[in-house]
Amino acid sequence: MVWRKLPFILLLITVAVLAAATVVEKLYGTPFVQEHWYGSPLFTILWVLLSCAGLIYILRAKLYRRFWIWMIHVSLLVILLGAGLTSWTAIHGRIKLQEGATPTDRYQSDQGETLTLPFEVALERFDLTYYTGTQFPLDYQSNLIIQDGERSQSLRGAVSMNRIFRYRFYRFYQSGYDPETTSSILSIAYDPWGIAISYLGYALLAISLVGGMFARRHRVRQLLKQALVSPVAMLLILLVGGTLSAEAKAPATPLPKTIPASVAKSFGELYILYNNRICPLGTYAQEFTEKLYGRSSYRGLSAEQVLAGWIFYYDNWVDEPMIRIKDRSIRKLLECYEGQRVSYRQFFDLQGNYRLESLLDNYIQHPDQPGRKALFEAHEKCQVIQSVGLGESLSIFPVQSHGRIVWYHPASTDLPAEMPLDQWTFVRKGFNYLSELIIMQEWDEAQEFLVKLRQYQLKEGGESCPSALRFRSEIYYNQLSPYIGLLAKILATVGILLFIWTAYQLSVGRLQDPPLVKWGFWGILYASMLYLTLMVILRWIVSGYVPLSNGFETMQALAWIVLLLTILTGRKHRVLIPFGLLMGGLSLLVASFGGSNPQITLLMPVLHSPLLSIHVLVIMIAYSLLAFMMLNSCMALILSRRPAIGTHLEALSRLLLYPAVALLAIGIFIGAVWANVSWGRYWSWDPKEVWALITLIIYALPLHSESLRCFRSQRFLHVYLLIAFVSVLVTYFGVNFFLGGMHSYA
Repeated sequence: MVWRKLPFILLLITVAVLAAATVVEKLYGTPFVQEHWYGSPLFTILWVLLSCAGLIYILRAKLYRRFWIWMIHVSLLVILLGAGLTSWTAIHGRIKLQEGATPTDRYQSDQGETLTLPFEVALERFDLTYYTGTQFPLDYQSNLIIQDGERSQSLRGAVSMNRIFRYRFYRFYQSGYDPETTSSILSIAYDPWGIAISYLGYALLAISLVGGMFARRHRVRQLLKQALVSPVAMLLILLVGGTLSAEAKAPATPLPKTIPASVAKSFGELYILYNNRICPLGTYAQEFTEKLYGRSSYRGLSAEQVLAGWIFYYDNWVDEPMIRIKDRSIRKLLECYEGQRVSYRQFFDLQGNYRLESLLDNYIQHPDQPGRKALFEAHEKCQVIQSVGLGESLSIFPVQSHGRIVWYHPASTDLPAEMPLDQWTFVRKGFNYLSELIIMQEWDEAQEFLVKLRQYQLKEGGESCPSALRFRSEIYYNQLSPYIGLLAKILATVGILLFIWTAYQLSVGRLQDPPLVKWGFWGILYASMLYLTLMVILRWIVSGYVPLSNGFETMQALAWIVLLLTILTGRKHRVLIPFGLLMGGLSLLVASFGGSNPQITLLMPVLHSPLLSIHVLVIMIAYSLLAFMMLNSCMALILSRRPAIGTHLEALSRLLLYPAVALLAIGIFIGAVWANVSWGRYWSWDPKEVWALITLIIYALPLHSESLRCFRSQRFLHVYLLIAFVSVLVTYFGVNFFLGGMHSYA
C-alpha cells in the first residue's frame, strides 16, 4: 500500500537532500545554503509533504491502538509544527545598546531591516567579569531598563550568558559586547508560538520514548528475554590498520645541560599564567616539550628539565635535534636529510637569516597554496623557543594594582609605578638571580629561592591562584596523562586477540576461558576503568567543568562509557568483553591523535551550562550503543554459517536499537533547548545538527520492520547496521575535520 511506503520514501529523499546541503555549504558557504537551500520553498514543501504522509500513516495504521507508539509519532508531528511556526512567524535580530544612552525601540533584523519594538529599552549598566588574574571573560551581564508606554509601566531586567530576559514574547540574549564604547550587543527573538509548541513536542517525545521502552507489549521487553536466554550476545571486529612507526633511538651523544630532577620538581610547582589561566609551571613545561618533540619527555629528561634547559642553558640546547618536523619539504629547507628531527639552529643559515621567512611571506600573500599548515606549525615551534629564550612566556610574578591582579614575566617593562622598590627589584631581578644560582650549580640555594618565589606567588596572587586541590590535581593529571596512548594500544591489541579467540570458540560451539585469560582481561578492564575514571575526575577538578568540551574529552568519555557498559554486562554476556576492550582502545587512540594531554582551557561564557554537558553525555552514550550494534553486525556476518548464534546476535542488535535511537533523539533535543537558551535559536541547520538528524532518521528506519519487510531479514539488518555506522563517523569526524561549522572540534 502506498500510504505505508510514502513516508519512508520521503524520509530517504530528505536524508539525501540534507546530506547534499552540507556538501553545498562547504563549497559555497553558509549564507548561500541558508538562502537557496534551507530557505527554499521546495525545502519547506518537502517537510510539509513528510508531515502529511506521517499523519496519514498514523491514521491508516491505527497507531492509537498502541498508545506509546502513537505518542511518539504524534510528538514528532508536534515538533515539526513548532519548527514550521518558528520558520514562518519568528523574527530574529540584534540591538546594540550603549551604557547611559537614551532608550530606543529600534533594532536590526537578520535581513538588515530596521524594526520597532512595542516598548523602549536602555542599558543601565554593563558588567564584565573575568576569570581571576586573567583577561579572559567569565561572564558578561547587561542590566536593562524597559519602558512600556502602551502599558504605562517601567521595569528592570538582566541578561547574561545562558540567562534570558523575556518581555511580551520578546526574548533578549547576551550576544557580545564592544569594549571600546562600553556597548552591549543583544540578540532579540520574537517567537510566541514556535518555541512553546516545539518544547511541548520535545517533552512528549521524551515521555513517550521512555514509556514505550517499559510497555508490556513493547518489542524491547520481548527481545530482552530472548537475548538473556543464551550466553551468546554480541561482538565486534574493527581492524584499524597501520602501525605506528617507532622513532629511531637518539644518537648516543651527551645529554644537554639542565637542572637536577629535584630542582626541576620544585620549578614545575611554581604558578604561571598560561593560556589565560593560572596553572602549575609543569603544565606549560609539558605542553612546551610535546609541541617541540611530540612527547612529554626527552631522552629521559622530564618536561620541567627540558624547559629549564632551554631557559638556563640555552646555548647547550640550540644544537639539540629535538624539534619534530613532519613535512619533508620543510625538513629539506632546514637541511635535515635524515629523520624528522631538527635543531633550533637549523632554522637559520650561516648569516643568521631565518630560512622560513621568504616562504612565510609567500604564503601570507597566497594563503590558498598547499603546505601552509605545515609551514606555520614549524614556524610556531621556532616562535615558542624564542619566547622562552626572551622570558616572555614566563608570567610567574603576580602584582596587585588598582584592585586587580596582573601576572608579569621577568622581561616586563610595564610594571606599576606605585610598586614598592623591594617588590620591583624582586620581580625584575629575581629570575636573573635564580639563573646565576643554577649556572653556579648551587642547587640548595636555588631550591630555597624557588620556595620563596612560590610563597610570593601565593601571597600576591591571592584569589587568582587555584586552590590547593585544583593545583595538586593538575600535577597528578600531568603525571598520568602521557599514558593515554599506551593504554589505547594495550586495549586495542588485547581486544583484537580476545576477539579472535572468542570467534574461534564460538565457531566450535563452546566459550570457555582458561583462568589466566579470564583474570587477564578482567584485570585489564578494571585497571583501565580505574585509570580513566581518575583521569576524568582530575580533569574535571582542574578545568572546573564537566570534561566534554572538545574532541579529546568526548572520545575519552566514550571510552569510559564503553568500558563501564562492558563491566556491567560482561559477566552475563562474555562476548561483549572483546568489543569493550577494542572499542575503548580505538576511542582512546583517536583521542591521543591530538596529543595525550591537550590544553585545558577556560570555558567560554556561553558554554557554562549543565544542559550542554547532559546533551554531549547522552549523545555519546547513544554513539557507544550504535558502535556496539555495528560491531555486533560484524560478528554476525562472520559467523553467518551458525544460525543459532546469528539469531541471538540479531536479537541483541534489535534490543540495543531502540534505546540507542531514543537516547540520540533525546540528546539532540536537549542540545536544541541549550542552543535556544544560549543563542535564541533551537535549530540553525549547522552541519553537525544536520548529520545528527540524518543519523537519527537512518537508525529509526529499522524500527519500522512491520512496514519495511526488508528489515525482517537477519542478514539485511546486519549489513544495514554495519553501513549505517558511516553516518555516525561523518557526524563526529566528518563534520569536525571536513565540513566544519559551529560544532567543529578541529
